[in-house]
Amino acid sequence: MAPDTTAPFVVSTTPANNAVGVAVNGAITVTFSEPVTGIDGTTFLVSANGAPVAGQVTYVGRTATFTPSSPLAAAGTTYTVTITTGVKDAAGNALASNYNWTFSTPAAAGNAVARAADGSIYVVGDTNGNLGVSTLVNQGARDIFLIKYDGSGNVAWRRLIGTSADESAAGVTVDASGGVYVAGATQGKLGDNIGANVGKSDLFIIKFDAGGNRLWAQQLGTTEDDAATGVAVDGNGGVYVAGHTSGTLAGAISAGQRDALLARFDASNGALIWTRQLGTAANDKATSVTADGTGIYVGGTTGGIMPGVPAATTYMGATDFFVAKFDASGNQTWTQQMGTPEDDILSGIAVFSGKVYVTGHTNCNLAGTNAAGDVGITYDLFAVSFRIGDGLMQWKQEFGSKGSEFATGVAVDASGVYVTGYTNGNLADPGAAMQSNPYDAFLVKYDLSGARQWVQQKGTAGSDLTNAVAVDGNGNTVITGYSSEPQNLAGSTAVGDGVFLLRYDGSGNPV
Repeated sequence: MAPDTTAPFVVSTTPANNAVGVAVNGAITVTFSEPVTGIDGTTFLVSANGAPVAGQVTYVGRTATFTPSSPLAAAGTTYTVTITTGVKDAAGNALASNYNWTFSTPAAAGNAVARAADGSIYVVGDTNGNLGVSTLVNQGARDIFLIKYDGSGNVAWRRLIGTSADESAAGVTVDASGGVYVAGATQGKLGDNIGANVGKSDLFIIKFDAGGNRLWAQQLGTTEDDAATGVAVDGNGGVYVAGHTSGTLAGAISAGQRDALLARFDASNGALIWTRQLGTAANDKATSVTADGTGIYVGGTTGGIMPGVPAATTYMGATDFFVAKFDASGNQTWTQQMGTPEDDILSGIAVFSGKVYVTGHTNCNLAGTNAAGDVGITYDLFAVSFRIGDGLMQWKQEFGSKGSEFATGVAVDASGVYVTGYTNGNLADPGAAMQSNPYDAFLVKYDLSGARQWVQQKGTAGSDLTNAVAVDGNGNTVITGYSSEPQNLAGSTAVGDGVFLLRYDGSGNPV
């Protein structure tokens, strides 16, 4: 047999070359034509304005993933990614030349949204500007914003919070008394409880009252990178922050390279009650959290077999997702893990009436057949329901088009399950060809049994990325994210710096 002399090549990348408005909390991936060797931090290089970006490289199958140590910078920062000729196939053939591509992040983005009992809407995100409001002063490269709207979509107030370093907001929630909690990551000092940043980046949580007054702020970290990805309240005086750490938090034990974390704080004064780390010897992270009167539910991703899963659980490969339940004392009640041989990324979690619902995206056959037929390349959204008592799966659905769908959030009430995200396909006609514009925002409704009810897709000629969804208990939803052309996004409320707000009723009609 003739020797193999064919050089490997890059099949696809995420983000795509020249993509704009890329979410700041995502990973960077590259898929090769065949299995390769030598893919690591010396051959998978990411830089911003000539400065190297720190992160970790993992490789499974044909896909390598670069996970930044902290969220990417907003403000339209352009990133360059290089795969060098140090990458080779099993026969020793190197890439024919360095492979380069670029992408840019949004000037600002709405990263999370919550609805209060009185109909108010709260949106958090981060910006390098001032949302177009001259009275708001940006403190550094990237600050956090918090905006309150009344039930009709009118701005009640805005807050811009930051230091001279970078901050990013990842979660917001509201308690029954109107308290508003914002969580994220900072490279500066935001907490009232510390004198300085503990490490590279710390997680933070800040409480505001309904009038926008800051009540307390707490910061938690190690000498490594730590970040919050979500926040939830339990209605019993507990507020919970989920995220990830590359270090070891006080009172916790590190399992490996990067662990998922969960921390409980006292909602009244911000006092830290306990911390938990959950992980494997590989890279793990919590991406979202929710709570009800019976427990706290954490969703995330893993590169191994998470502790506490049923004995028959198998790590399927690449990235699996997990759901874990804890009680208010921090005891792990149950854990479930699912996956395929490719990537299965959980991005959102919600709980309602005895069930917990998660969403995310997969580039394999998690709950059906990959819609585009390009396993390992194109992504479909997924939605899965579990029983809260024992974690038993109730149903799972996969939905996609000829393009890729990236689900970013889920919300649920008695009217149904709402999944949001963005796509470069056509969800109204899944068999149609990929669209020419970068991405559209989408909202998909399922009933509580997992039957799809309707799809809404909206976009401009530019990039329109939805990051979060909230529902008010009557089927009225709101989604937020980033648009490169917010002035052309029909029906949206422009927040400033590209951030948008879209509202729908339970039938999918714009409000």
